[in-house]
Amino acid sequence: MVLSPGSDGVWGQYGFPKLYNPDDPSDPDTLLGQYKLTTRTQAEILEIVEDETSLSDDLLWIAMVDVQMPYLSLNPIAGVGIGEPLEVSGTTNREEGYIIVVTVKGPVELIPATVKPENGTFNATIDTTDAKAGSYIVKADDGAGNIDEKLVDIGVAKAIFDTGTGTYPSIAGTHNGTITTNVTIAVSKLYTYPCAGTGGHTEHVIIWNASGVKIAEADWDGYQVDGHTITFDVPFELVANETYSYTIRTGSYPQIIHADSKTVAGGTITCDTFVDTNGNTYTDWIPAIRLGS
Repeated sequence: MVLSPGSDGVWGQYGFPKLYNPDDPSDPDTLLGQYKLTTRTQAEILEIVEDETSLSDDLLWIAMVDVQMPYLSLNPIAGVGIGEPLEVSGTTNREEGYIIVVTVKGPVELIPATVKPENGTFNATIDTTDAKAGSYIVKADDGAGNIDEKLVDIGVAKAIFDTGTGTYPSIAGTHNGTITTNVTIAVSKLYTYPCAGTGGHTEHVIIWNASGVKIAEADWDGYQVDGHTITFDVPFELVANETYSYTIRTGSYPQIIHADSKTVAGGTITCDTFVDTNGNTYTDWIPAIRLGS
């Protein structure tokens, strides 16, 4: 609360000369001295102030301030070949302009990058020209003890498009959106992350290129082998830096990313619409999936 006595310079409807005396909380010559405040909740104190300042020219402004511990988190990182740019991204509540250092260490140490957050996210591109094939630890460090690490393969891993896990609430339905890749990905399978203890899966999937040409379609084969994976009869490629449209019809309870867009390993995925089995429509439900071979 921010409180002002208004133009008359006194407090409340009865014109107290002082709002509160910190040396004598029960001072009868103050507006709040009539109350024992030490045992009051915030809601009770607010009610007292509102009552005492009603019918007066006092000015009251109320706001909520969210105070958090600083954090940073890396998004899933897709493996790349030697010489291909390694795209690293993450989220943080550090203020804009704060410096975050991204390091990549494995068989050799690659040249680190310093990045500054914008709108709660940060991005770095690491040059892998001098890399040797193997597994690397990517670390983001804010210099104040807050770090996050991800493991990535360079030169040996097949690129994938992986949203990572999602959360509840979840329900079956039909997802429509887009996928934009930052690496070329060979695709023969689609895996759907299920909610714990459920058979969450994709029943049908279609993918179109930017020209509207259908490049892939597959149906679910049931729970016989791996009920969470669909295999495409004809493997295909998602080409780097291209945008594709998808329709994914799910069953049971797949994990959901509750956002209209997310940067993930291999690119970005968006939600245009999601219509659940009850006919409700949303624009911020993304299926948690992995495309690869």
